[in-house]
Amino acid sequence: MQYNTNGGGRGGFKLRKGMFGFGMFLVFIVPLVSVPMFIFAEEIEKMLSVPGSYSGTIFLTAVLFVVGGTLLGMVLLFGAFLIPLFSMMGSKNKVLKHGTPAEAKILKTTDSGTRINNNPLVNFTLEVKPLTQQPFQVQASQTVSVIHLPLYQPGKIVNVKYIPGTNEVAIVGAKNELGETG
Repeated sequence: MQYNTNGGGRGGFKLRKGMFGFGMFLVFIVPLVSVPMFIFAEEIEKMLSVPGSYSGTIFLTAVLFVVGGTLLGMVLLFGAFLIPLFSMMGSKNKVLKHGTPAEAKILKTTDSGTRINNNPLVNFTLEVKPLTQQPFQVQASQTVSVIHLPLYQPGKIVNVKYIPGTNEVAIVGAKNELGETG
């Protein structure tokens, strides 16, 4: 399962719920559960009849369990965020590099609430008008400089690139009154 957090690329950043949940479990719950192993290590060794040559095994096991669980949890937490983020950036770059140029009309804009370098990440609903096929609607997100926000309002035309047969679209730039990309 994935959470859509409305960031970048093709209309949303997808957080991997399973990786996030298991990472949170490992980072926070495993150390809490392991604390009794530290406190009662000697009693556990006596109860299990651990020979003297293996003294400290329970304590060492608890340390490895906490450190390993916490590190694995941190890797999963970072992976839950970074894997979708990097795949989203790669997808947008692929569309910009290999996509077919077209114009699109902005039908709707919403603020995602995210700011990147103090610029808003805006969610767009676009009607893409390719030369060789019927117009279609897509969702896309783009950071927009506050200075250029008037160019990205509903009804305005933007230049886009798209991959034919898919809903992969990347905004290239807004068209000004002279037809130039801004």
